[in-house]
Amino acid sequence: MDSPIYASFLAESPRYQDLEKIDEGGAKSIYAVFDEQTSRPVAMAQLKNLSERKDYEHFLSEAFLTATLEHPNIIPLYDTGLNDKLEPYFTMKLIEGKNLQEHILQAKEGNLENYTTQDIIDIFLKICDAIAFAHSKNIIHLDLKPENIRLGQYGEVLVCDWGIAKIIEDEDYSHDSRIDLDPNIINDHTLDGTIKGTLGYMAPEQIDTTLASKNKQTDIYQLGGILYSLLTLSKPISASTSKQAMNKTIAGDIIPATKLINPYFKIPEALNAVAMKALSTDQHLRYANVVELREDILQWREGFATIAENASFMKSFILLLKRHRVIA
Repeated sequence: MDSPIYASFLAESPRYQDLEKIDEGGAKSIYAVFDEQTSRPVAMAQLKNLSERKDYEHFLSEAFLTATLEHPNIIPLYDTGLNDKLEPYFTMKLIEGKNLQEHILQAKEGNLENYTTQDIIDIFLKICDAIAFAHSKNIIHLDLKPENIRLGQYGEVLVCDWGIAKIIEDEDYSHDSRIDLDPNIINDHTLDGTIKGTLGYMAPEQIDTTLASKNKQTDIYQLGGILYSLLTLSKPISASTSKQAMNKTIAGDIIPATKLINPYFKIPEALNAVAMKALSTDQHLRYANVVELREDILQWREGFATIAENASFMKSFILLLKRHRVIA
């Protein structure tokens, strides 16, 4: 009896074929390749510069960390190993589509037919779900920005690039769900004295570590930055130089979203308040956690006042009437 699939596993031909570069970041390149064993296209990540062996550890640590985060809105990792040059790689789901920054730019250039508040909130809530899950595992992303969010052609929203993610040590963290990874290895490349992240979305404490420690609140700040960009089609912090961007970030020099014009819709004051609360320079003024941020968005969607608005009695009463138009 012929067994062509089984026979293909016995063949000594390389598993991954036809490398085609599709993207690159600061440390790694992403290729579209064909997986001969599973007969499907996948994305492969490889380091761009392999001058030091410690780069291998950081790269593979990212793979192991990503593999532990099995969630519908986090990029799934398939395989990791060494190529014929003994260089590390890992493979992931290949998403046919674009990143969120490309989506925002298309909207800004007027190349999208539909760009509604409901559409962007649907996307944002899925991002929140992914980060809330990561935080439940005591993992923080630290580089949340539209470029690191992939949008598929069929509604997929996937948070990618966990290259500078960090495991937080917490005595209250449930042992049953603790991830079996060494935080000393995972966190080493985020503690080397250099600024890690992306200006425009980077939290103040990532620039000046004397302000506060990098923790879950740092991701909440960056989520606020993504929401701001979805609302305004612009970064929360824009500057002509890196130094100016850092100074504006620390000072909290952000133009309220409602003072900007979105050609697709009038920016709701409630969503502006949510974004600005998340973007507070003081960690204690941000949302306590991602779930609270998410719930405030849902409050707006259901027609209630948000925590961020600190709404007056009159505004709450008006919203009540709007929710019950027929009775009113």
